[in-house]
Amino acid sequence: MAAPNWHPLAPLSTFLTTNRTTLDPSNPLPYSCKQLSLPALPSRPDKERSIAVFYRPDERKLYAVSSVCPHQGGNLSRGPMMDIEDMGVKWGCAVVCPLHGWVFDLTTGQCDRSSYMLDVYDVRIGEVLTEDDAPDATKATSKPGGIVPENYDGDPMVYVSFEPRNRGK
Repeated sequence: MAAPNWHPLAPLSTFLTTNRTTLDPSNPLPYSCKQLSLPALPSRPDKERSIAVFYRPDERKLYAVSSVCPHQGGNLSRGPMMDIEDMGVKWGCAVVCPLHGWVFDLTTGQCDRSSYMLDVYDVRIGEVLTEDDAPDATKATSKPGGIVPENYDGDPMVYVSFEPRNRGK
């Protein structure tokens, strides 16, 4: 059983097949996105949650956010991914809502043109953790965006935090 603050999603190989390219026409980069469900929160037992997990092979990184745009409900797992740049310096990754083109930072959840925010989930890649094995290990290793190791044995499980790191609106 996974530690209570982490939810198992799928084996890592599920996310590694790239089938899309970023919006940058001069340098389109491959990425993938999978839409998955999370169980309801205890505070909202009637509402199952949907998340989008994005993988960028050039960064070897996984990002997990709510798949529903807080503006008008667009499915963000169908939106393209793009780099966030300033003066040619890349400082982040974002997803573009397919309905209205609003851009959301995949690390913070912040929207580029309003105060709307996405729920952002921490990602962990690794062995199955149990409460008996290491009750504090998940807290110590939790980081925004799961870094995919260069070498790994088997097909490790990908976990997301059960609660979002931030609370979108």
